[in-house]
Amino acid sequence: SCWSSIPFTVPTCDFNALISPQDFNTVCMPSLQKQARRARRCIFHLDGPDAARHAEILATDPDITAIQYTPGAATPSALAKLDMFHMFQKNRVPLFIECPCDEVEKLMRELDPAGVALRISDIRTPYQADNLVKIREILFA
Repeated sequence: SCWSSIPFTVPTCDFNALISPQDFNTVCMPSLQKQARRARRCIFHLDGPDAARHAEILATDPDITAIQYTPGAATPSALAKLDMFHMFQKNRVPLFIECPCDEVEKLMRELDPAGVALRISDIRTPYQADNLVKIREILFA
């Protein structure tokens, strides 16, 4: 459900949670780089805390143009990865982060909002949606 002015790909490599960063770099990155160059934009789907061990490799590769981070099953908090998000931002890698409503304010206070998009995983009421609008108004007025 994303729009892009140029072709893009959102590759996944979920088994990366089971391999070392060295193996990821050797086995997975050549294919990811090839896909990214072919599509011209690559938004890598980094799924869960075990996959996050590859963040540094992804952050420094020029073919990876953005990171989509999903906390993963049984680990709903994105807040645990603030250091990783800062590292991506230091390397000018845009972020698309899935998080629950109650983490939005903290995430947006901690991160530079430029290049950050949040997908809120648990909006269930109009009150929650209104509260998110209020948070945006407070933080970015």
